[in-house]
Amino acid sequence: MKKILIVTSVSTTLALILKDQPSYLSNYFDVSTASGHDPLCDHLISDARTTHYFLPIRRKFSPLNDVFAILGMIILIKQLKINIIHSYTPKAGLISSIGGFLSKVPVRIHTFTGLHFPYTSSPVKYLYLIHDWLICRFATTVLAESKGVSRDLYSARLLNNPPRVLGNGSIVGVDCEHFSPYITTLRNDYQSSHDTPLKFIYCGRVHKDKGIHDLLRVFTSHLINSSLTIIGPNESDLDFTKEPFCSNQKITYLGMQQDVRPYLLDSDVFILPSYREGFPNVLLEASSMELPIVSSAVSGAEDLITNDYNGWLFSPRDIDKMFQLIQRIETIPRMRLKQMGKNARKRVLELYNQQSVRSHLISFYSLF
Repeated sequence: MKKILIVTSVSTTLALILKDQPSYLSNYFDVSTASGHDPLCDHLISDARTTHYFLPIRRKFSPLNDVFAILGMIILIKQLKINIIHSYTPKAGLISSIGGFLSKVPVRIHTFTGLHFPYTSSPVKYLYLIHDWLICRFATTVLAESKGVSRDLYSARLLNNPPRVLGNGSIVGVDCEHFSPYITTLRNDYQSSHDTPLKFIYCGRVHKDKGIHDLLRVFTSHLINSSLTIIGPNESDLDFTKEPFCSNQKITYLGMQQDVRPYLLDSDVFILPSYREGFPNVLLEASSMELPIVSSAVSGAEDLITNDYNGWLFSPRDIDKMFQLIQRIETIPRMRLKQMGKNARKRVLELYNQQSVRSHLISFYSLF
């Protein structure tokens, strides 16, 4: 049985994004996982079917620490006798590809889930380019989470050919049975009527790279009648307990929520104004809950969304266009929005359901 080591920079990615995927893969392969520490998520890594190992991986630029992480990776690889190493996230890719190369692991896979260099300026841009170039040189196989990521890697001449995208993209897909609007226990007594303002929702990190300042600028306008609910950890300089937010009845910040499904179900439209992504899984989850999507035209969103079918796209940082789209959506009949939501779920069922994504990954591993 092939021995596979799945590596992420921090335990957060394993616990909150990959979730039970390594456990599922253990039905077919001997799977172990490794990551750096994250105090908030380390306790969530508990799986009887796979063994997890912590390595001194740090996400930030730290050359000396990276050397120790590579040495730890070499020791772990030798101990487990790994045949395939598969990394996600940038620093894990660097540590795994170099450590795997030095340990003579025959198959060294890295999946690029998002890129920094297309969205930064010199000289930081060149540091990111060198970092990603090293991953591409030491990995035997490079994958991209979406067509947009594949295009950017090839355009930057980091690879001689565009990297492969497994299936239709996304590293995990979406569990359409879990994210379903037809689970009756999720339903609230109150449902939006034709007379109430539209309810938009954003789920994700409250961070400048997610376009959160642009989003709040739009919804603090008196020309927008819709409400906005924000869910996710606050990683910005924003204080929602102070003006202009605390007295704004249209904006509600709920912080972290263990289960976002009831809030998605109680909303009319999902919005994501992010500046950069790989393939935002939250768009798949919202689509599976039958919400039409308003999103910046970032990687992944471009693959998922067709204008006026299951959502709308606008250029990243284009606040005026986002404002105009929201004003236009406010005039669309609710039945039309509901139909677009059904179109959204239909698309993820056909192209991005969890089982399909996992089947593509199993078939890919079986090639080696």
